[in-house]
Amino acid sequence: MVAESVNGPVRSAIGSTELVLPSGSWASNSGVRRSMQSNRPRNTRLEVKLRSALHARGLRFRKHLRPVPGLRCEADVVFPRRRVAVFIDGCFWHACPMHATWPVAHSEFWRQKIERTTTRDEANRSALEEAGWLVVGLWEHEPLQDMVRKVESVLATHRASTPREASTRNER
Repeated sequence: MVAESVNGPVRSAIGSTELVLPSGSWASNSGVRRSMQSNRPRNTRLEVKLRSALHARGLRFRKHLRPVPGLRCEADVVFPRRRVAVFIDGCFWHACPMHATWPVAHSEFWRQKIERTTTRDEANRSALEEAGWLVVGLWEHEPLQDMVRKVESVLATHRASTPREASTRNER
């Protein structure tokens, strides 16, 4: 069976097997489709390395948690008691000011998609901050040890003030 796309049937040979792209596939070819499907949304190598380094330093956290119920926003590393949410953003997907690139193929589609991502990032950051969370943003190009130091520094200087803690402080 051959899939139909806007431009007609789509076939691609991979090794000795044939890959048929689904109808209406967003991929321009099978190589692009394979590459995009291999981009992991969570537990990337960098996330795992960062979590491992933080854990080795005695820090305990939750992973892939939605800090604010009802907000469709999942942080990569969360320190719930401290109310600190850590996000590791990829340079391509989140338009890193140093390394952002704009694809040539289907450029309008990609520009809109990346701009929607950055707009959503800003809205989520604002919503988290309004809910009393401190948001730590890390870029994938940052050296791992710099990321660890940044998180440790924030945790050392930031102590969340929950309603219970505030009332306890007022009673003293």
